Amino acid sequence: MKILDGKKTAAEIVKGLKVKIAGLKRKKIYPKLVIILVGDDQASLSYIRAKVNASKAAGIDSELINYKPSEITTEKLINKIEKLNTDK
Repeated sequence: MKILDGKKTAAEIVKGLKVKIAGLKRKKIYPKLVIILVGDDQASLSYIRAKVNASKAAGIDSELINYKPSEITTEKLINKIEKLNTDK
């Protein structure tokens, strides 16, 4: 039986990503993770913190956009996503 070491595997993945990200940055391409959260669900916030930390470890910038449900409509949310998708 072979045992999978999750931490070791994750570290190897991050190491490979760092190399790829550095190559992109040399080409003036700067990857960025943008997370949109509507509400303040604690489980979602915990998951987001993990993704932000993983991004940072790989050399990727990140940003959290947090809307209160009363502040955002579906149309505005879709427009924001479309705007982010076209941001080079």
